[in-house]
Amino acid sequence: MKNKVALIILMFLFWIIFFNSVRLLFLLYFYQSSLAFSPHQWMQVFCHALIMDVSFISYLLVLPMFVMLFYYEKYKSFFRFLFKIYFSVLLILILFLVIVDLGLYSQWGYRLDLTVLDYAKTPKTMMASIQWSNVVLLFAIGISLFVFFYWLFKKMLDLLIHRLTYTNVFTIPIQLFLIVFLIIPIR
Repeated sequence: MKNKVALIILMFLFWIIFFNSVRLLFLLYFYQSSLAFSPHQWMQVFCHALIMDVSFISYLLVLPMFVMLFYYEKYKSFFRFLFKIYFSVLLILILFLVIVDLGLYSQWGYRLDLTVLDYAKTPKTMMASIQWSNVVLLFAIGISLFVFFYWLFKKMLDLLIHRLTYTNVFTIPIQLFLIVFLIIPIR
């Protein structure tokens, strides 16, 4: 049971590191504007975002915690595969949004929101405003971030997955309580 909790804590820390890294990337990518911030303002960016990060990470951890209820050592490789697929899909989706956000902000001066859908109705206008050198750079950044964070997640997972034990009847209520406990940070 303690190794399952350790794995969840590591997954939580993984996502904290990930979100802070992409936040730092955004600030560095737009260094002309970011350099005007005082050190206190830089800290405020990360501190205020932490609340939202914890809430979002709690959503992301509900499924892995639920899956761990059914963990059985005999199927360790299946669970490793399942976690890798889940985190890969999440990484790809979130990094796609991060890269699109970087591209939109550099071209249009505002963050990713529903306004993009208005431009999507006129693809010629949207494509005319794209600088392809930025697209290549952002694509390279996205691939690099995916490779690094997938490697980091894989190392973290391999560190603890072999230590997990099967779920017995006595730990199920504790694990269910921990899943329900995620409602607090989600709110």
